[in-house]
Amino acid sequence: MNLKCRLNLFVRNPVLISSLVLSLDIAGLTVVFGAAGSGSVQPYLGKSTRIIPFIRHGNHILLAVRVNDSQPLRFVLDTGASASVISKKAAELAGLNVKGQHRVSNLGTGEGDPTISRSENVTLILNDIRIQKKEIAVISFDTLEHAVGYSIDGILGAEIFKRYVVELDYNENQLALSEPDSYRYEGRGQALPIELKNDRPFLKATALIPGAEPIEGSFVIDIGAQGTMSLQSPIVEKYRLLTANRKSIEHFAHGAAGEAPEMLVRAESLRLGTFTINNPVVALSTATKGSTADSSYKGVIGAGILNRYRVTILYSQKQLILEPTPACNEPFEADMSGGSLIATGPDFKVFVIEHVVANSPMFEAGLRAGDIITSINGKPAEAYTLDDIREMFKRDGQQYKLDVKRGSELLNVTVRLRKLI
Repeated sequence: MNLKCRLNLFVRNPVLISSLVLSLDIAGLTVVFGAAGSGSVQPYLGKSTRIIPFIRHGNHILLAVRVNDSQPLRFVLDTGASASVISKKAAELAGLNVKGQHRVSNLGTGEGDPTISRSENVTLILNDIRIQKKEIAVISFDTLEHAVGYSIDGILGAEIFKRYVVELDYNENQLALSEPDSYRYEGRGQALPIELKNDRPFLKATALIPGAEPIEGSFVIDIGAQGTMSLQSPIVEKYRLLTANRKSIEHFAHGAAGEAPEMLVRAESLRLGTFTINNPVVALSTATKGSTADSSYKGVIGAGILNRYRVTILYSQKQLILEPTPACNEPFEADMSGGSLIATGPDFKVFVIEHVVANSPMFEAGLRAGDIITSINGKPAEAYTLDDIREMFKRDGQQYKLDVKRGSELLNVTVRLRKLI
């Protein structure tokens, strides 16, 4: 989408939940920018609670945020971000003075070393809440945008969570921001203690993987990660989780630092307090760099689990409250095609197969990396979003006739889906 979108364009097309594992984790920014990167928040006046609607794109929460005097832009709300960030394209659109350019290692998900710039004296405006930043990081999200299939103008991080009690209602697509001093929780959820490290919330949890001893320890609560849960590569190695007799799918997480390799498997359960989440899909990282290779914590609990609850985040009381919804009873499904897609083109309507798993339905149909899907069951591919297609490819036994472009060659193939884990 063109970054010069009006608000009525911003709120169009809510889409289905994606199976892609994504993280916008940018914890390293406070190391780069120090305390100035955190910013200050000017509260709204005369109101103890503010209700703000959001758009769900995949499992991401998108908010309309203005940068100084700009039009509303798309910002992802993210507990995994220790400071807010703006995209390079959005910074140019907002007329910011962007300075410097240097590479940073181990900044979020991915094994690359992204280039970061900065801008000074920037105000982010969410409704009537003003976040004043003495300094803000400016990052290119081009690669990440292809992975999610829509434009990302920025990330709204720890500043909001440090200042307010944040309630997330994924069913109603709205968040509530309340003053900590006057807030009283009145629901039936369970309060779980969290620890704040580098302005990110960590929760004690236990993951049970068949054939391995229980994995107990600290997990990041990351609403910017679209997947269900993941385990860090040092933990995967320590517990010897990559065994030959365990069904797994080769996969790649995408983040601010590019791709990070991983394997998807089926866990027995995840335990959070008294909650037991059965048979979630878990990503076992094999990365050597980036946040998924960090040995200081066990893993990540992402929005693929959190969106099944009404979530209340209280940094002031160091609590996370989870209130179950009917979505808690839904099964966890992963991609059943064996192919991972990205979206390119000006409107993210060119669907390219990025990776194909050996001996999977797509592989057996003759599809390979680089192929472009042009139609599905006779319907032009551009009629879908990337998340639509990913949701379609999670239906066991479903058969799809695909028209595919490979260079100058046109192919017609049939793909029959089946569970791979």
